[in-house]
Amino acid sequence: MHTILLTSLTTLLLITPATPQCDRTFLNDLSALYLSAQTQGLPSLIPTLTPTSLTYTEQFLPVPLNTSILSTPLPITTSRRFIDASLCTSFTQSIILNTSHPYVIGTRMTGDAEGLFITNIDTLVTDIRDWGFDARGYEEAEGREEWGVIEEGRRDGREVLRDAADRYVIDEEVGVVNVFVGILGLDRNSSEPTPDSHTFRIEGGKIRYIHTLNGGRRLGCLVPKEGFL
Repeated sequence: MHTILLTSLTTLLLITPATPQCDRTFLNDLSALYLSAQTQGLPSLIPTLTPTSLTYTEQFLPVPLNTSILSTPLPITTSRRFIDASLCTSFTQSIILNTSHPYVIGTRMTGDAEGLFITNIDTLVTDIRDWGFDARGYEEAEGREEWGVIEEGRRDGREVLRDAADRYVIDEEVGVVNVFVGILGLDRNSSEPTPDSHTFRIEGGKIRYIHTLNGGRRLGCLVPKEGFL
């Protein structure tokens, strides 16, 4: 039954609507397919125009899908998604605790303008080898936070949320902006910026929560043993 439902959802996504467009429903459905693909380790569940039309990166670097984290079945403990229909992008945060190898993963997906396919997936994978990693603490802290929909009259406008970051995903309904950046100096063994994701919850023009993921480009962040000065 689970396979039939997934197949039906994929089929629906591939049917051209009367007025093709990227909207919250399309991006929500794509996020659901992504989570199913990650849980089963099946990148083929992701709807793309052609197998070669999808650009996939991990830690800001191109990675073949068959060797990516997406090809590894992971039992996702909790997840949260944010939708930006204006830019046809979404950001999904996944926490994996029920395994000998815990992860916190942040994934940004971009769809085509017609709202039919995914064109880009950019993933930051963090685990015990990365600086400040604590998946259980991350999950416990998030459980005490409020990330629900904000009443329309109390929402900050897109401009206010956009001021908090660049290279962003903005979800006005929940007052969230997510940004992918590279931070120089986090890994002092490398001259390259360390991939980073910051997610802000903004209420009344003020930042209420910040979630951060730092993922090294090599096996973990590799901060020197002596730490930071």
